[in-house]
Amino acid sequence: MAGPRVYGYLIAAAVIGTATALAGVPWITPVVQTGLCFPVLWRDLERSDLGGAVRHMTFWALVVSICTVEVAIHAHSAAAEAIPRGEAYRIEMFHYIETGDGAEDDPHLFLPQHASHFGATLLASVVTAGLGGLFLGSILLGYMNYYVGSLVLMGAHPLIGSLFGWPIWSVFRVVGFIVGAIAMAHLFHARVLRRSGWDGPGFRQLLLWAVTLAFTDIVLKAFLAAPWRINLLERALLR
Repeated sequence: MAGPRVYGYLIAAAVIGTATALAGVPWITPVVQTGLCFPVLWRDLERSDLGGAVRHMTFWALVVSICTVEVAIHAHSAAAEAIPRGEAYRIEMFHYIETGDGAEDDPHLFLPQHASHFGATLLASVVTAGLGGLFLGSILLGYMNYYVGSLVLMGAHPLIGSLFGWPIWSVFRVVGFIVGAIAMAHLFHARVLRRSGWDGPGFRQLLLWAVTLAFTDIVLKAFLAAPWRINLLERALLR
């Protein structure tokens, strides 16, 4: 696969993988999503094409997000069964938006969670050449997008839900996780498996970007989460 064919495959993989949620079978969606997407990541790692891996995995995450939001809107009950932690996260976020009670705008509460997720993604990636990190990323994207779809479905103004459901800091976080996971996958692939050439400068650059994006996520969330929540309430987003 090369050029447009890679992106065509990633679109098909994201659509097919996410469509498995329609079956309402627990855990099937992240498993299939990961299995269909991993060959592209593996090919990029074999070529030591770190830039290509970042572009491909970010594109895949975008398409998966769109598909998951649509499934959560149009097949909500099945998605609730199939997407790990989807309903629990929706309840948690709806409660926060309605009451302000939660970890979203308190760094003392959300920092440990973000750090554990980031660390787990890096560790899973470095011991599985990216497969484990991709699986964890599928889970993370799944429940976040299920919540956004629920916001569009259940809110008083679907357009506002689609525009504000994904806060900007979460976008920085997801891209940071992708970049960091690819860096650690390259480390295992090139240094342990010795299946590709080692790109030291590229590895260090990706790690720097991953840390920078993760830090940006923290700062933006600390300062913007509270006004973001108030904005949703003032616009009567929830019924």
